[in-house]
Amino acid sequence: MLERRNVFVKTFNELFPEHIHPPLSSLYCFIPIQAFGSSETNSVAFCEQVLREANVAMVPGAAFGTEAYLRCSFGDREEELKEALRALHGYLSKAS
Repeated sequence: MLERRNVFVKTFNELFPEHIHPPLSSLYCFIPIQAFGSSETNSVAFCEQVLREANVAMVPGAAFGTEAYLRCSFGDREEELKEALRALHGYLSKAS
């Protein structure tokens, strides 16, 4: 699990403007939307749009009482994690 966490964080930090730190436990990172380079603050709208346009699923922070954040899982295979982050980055680069 640590390897997948490290792959997720390393890939995220290579692609997006704000760096994140590895979470100390669990299978998830709780990340502010702004770390993705977006000014969106509605986590539900952001997640719906990303799922529809980039085919990447994330959980809105609003589901946990923390708007403008997203929960991302790193429980999948390493290559799937990289592919999802690349797809998200590509979509957000075109959208801005």
